[in-house]
Amino acid sequence: MTRVDAGELLDERDQPLEDVEASLRDVQRVNRFLSGISVTRGHLLRLIRRSSAGPSVGSPFTVLDLATGSGDIPRAILNRTRKEGCRLRYVCLDLHPSILEVARRQSEGYPEMEFVRGDARAVPFAERSFDYVTCSLALHHFGPEDAVRILKEMDRVSRRGLVVNDLRRSRVAWALIWLLTRVFRANRLTRHDGPVSTLRAYTPGELKALAERAGLADAKVRRHAFYRMALTLEKGAVEREGRGCG
Repeated sequence: MTRVDAGELLDERDQPLEDVEASLRDVQRVNRFLSGISVTRGHLLRLIRRSSAGPSVGSPFTVLDLATGSGDIPRAILNRTRKEGCRLRYVCLDLHPSILEVARRQSEGYPEMEFVRGDARAVPFAERSFDYVTCSLALHHFGPEDAVRILKEMDRVSRRGLVVNDLRRSRVAWALIWLLTRVFRANRLTRHDGPVSTLRAYTPGELKALAERAGLADAKVRRHAFYRMALTLEKGAVEREGRGCG
């Protein structure tokens, strides 16, 4: 199935805010029930636990989340790590001003989260500014050249590792999401964007090739349920005392 780089309505700046919010609620439901949260959370916490030393509480791990959307995945991860006594501090970056407005409003009560407007292709932070960098269900929004730039940026600003969670392109996935968005009466943006997203998605082999072009030859790509896949890169398991994520 050939990749189609069609536009998605949620990326447009002139969509009514009520439609943006409704579509983001649809995305949150999909993330909650179809592995959007669990894939990113599982891989990120695995990397963190491998680099943690002991249960004592100290300075938090820092995480940059690119193209954060409504911030629902960072919030879900913080809900888990708060219970486990693992301290994280998030910087959530997105280029869309309306989406950032929604994310800030929905993230009240999460002082660990800071929101920054910026482009994932040109991250406005210095090299090695964060322990980890994540990008969830957003890489397919970008063509191959821009996707390589994003992966390079993730590598540049991360000290410890990175996690990319994205869709896997498939005819079956396209049919399923088309059906689900109709059966559950999704917002008009979601009804358009859901099927288009599966057409824009990469295959695991294509994602691995993009990583190699970005200089991430050691990155691993794994398949997950519900037509998801994850690319991870661990930059070493150097122990850091006092992080409290054992």
